[in-house]
Amino acid sequence: VSPVAVALTATAGAQVRYTLDGTEPGPSATLYTRPFVLAADARLRAVATLDGLAPSVVAAADFIFHAPSPSTLLDASGPT
Repeated sequence: VSPVAVALTATAGAQVRYTLDGTEPGPSATLYTRPFVLAADARLRAVATLDGLAPSVVAAADFIFHAPSPSTLLDASGPT
């Protein structure tokens, strides 16, 4: 499964803070500064803040990376 690049956008001048464990992003959450790469399961939650305005609604996205399990692999060698 290939990693994915994640880019977050908000109104110009807003700060975006995010978490990758599904917790509510608050003032101590990671400050978004540039796109980042995810290569493992994550529950992204992000909020934008701008002085003088209420915080945005929390945006959420789940990233799930599945490796095929042995039971889903096909044997192409034919009958044995």
